[in-house]
Amino acid sequence: VELRLDGQPFAAPKQVTLGASHIASGFVDFTVAAADLGTDGEKSLTALITDVAGNVGAAGALPVFVLDTTPPTLGATAPSGTMSTVSGTAGNSAGETIALTLTFDGPVNGLTSGSNSSIFTVGGSGVSAVWGGTAGTHTRTLAYTVQAGQNGQAAIDEAALKAALVAGITDAAGNAFAYTLFDGSIPNIDSVALPVIDTAAPTLSAATIPGVVV
Repeated sequence: VELRLDGQPFAAPKQVTLGASHIASGFVDFTVAAADLGTDGEKSLTALITDVAGNVGAAGALPVFVLDTTPPTLGATAPSGTMSTVSGTAGNSAGETIALTLTFDGPVNGLTSGSNSSIFTVGGSGVSAVWGGTAGTHTRTLAYTVQAGQNGQAAIDEAALKAALVAGITDAAGNAFAYTLFDGSIPNIDSVALPVIDTAAPTLSAATIPGVVV
């Protein structure tokens, strides 16, 4: 019996001489490596049986599948940020949120929930942010909500972002996220600086009133 790809023999033919054990079990095992299948796209497999006289039987059923070895990556839409406002300037006070939206080049799975404490930083230190999204869609969000006591310049660590995407994002075929543009480095998302976080309440250090010192 010979296994064929798209009706043609494999470059290294895959053939097994049938024995009594194969007949008894009703099947034959073949090993097919990823390299044997060629480029991505629709494929079909057939099996041909040849008897000792050289007669070739009709081809078996045509199981059809799509080979997909291309990893998901960021789409053409650049990562973008939005900020909520509780008071004053958006995104810089306790309770306000800075949200990063990522768009991929196809539907992805993973990072629909959970937290990350390395991508958003405030004053150079990582702060907790929460992932959001729906499996099988093109987008994910990472939202950082400013907490009391956090102060300093808000920023995004692109290297930490890439590491999180590689570890957490896959496509329907199971391929893990990859990013190869710009030598593999995600471009500076916060080239327009994020806000300086300021959750410290103002205090009155001293005031002068004629005849009274406070």
